[in-house]
Amino acid sequence: MLPKTSIEETLGVRLKRMRVAKRWTQHEVAEKLGVSITSVCNWEKGYTRPRTSAQRQLSSLYNTSLEELFASVRSAELATPSSTLQDNSKERQQLYSLSDVITRSRQAIADSAGLSAASVKITLHY
Repeated sequence: MLPKTSIEETLGVRLKRMRVAKRWTQHEVAEKLGVSITSVCNWEKGYTRPRTSAQRQLSSLYNTSLEELFASVRSAELATPSSTLQDNSKERQQLYSLSDVITRSRQAIADSAGLSAASVKITLHY
């Protein structure tokens, strides 16, 4: 289980914290995952997110579940007005859980197709 962290911890901050806790360099993580150092750097800075295959490898590498690795802030904190967040769309995007993204997507698809959200099914393959 991951240690408790601040509520604003983004995926990038979490990845860096776990890497540093293991005393690994970005280069070492990149080698272990078979990705470029640039990829690791971009994940930690929040510029990009790891692909599905890398997500599984990261979970294994850091001995944690995907759910814990990609844990989002609690829903109560999501109600925080966006004006209190930095004006950084990537940071705001990372505050939403996968469930929130799916719910919003389901509703957008339903609206576009003239259907109810309950009739839209979304399937994820990992």
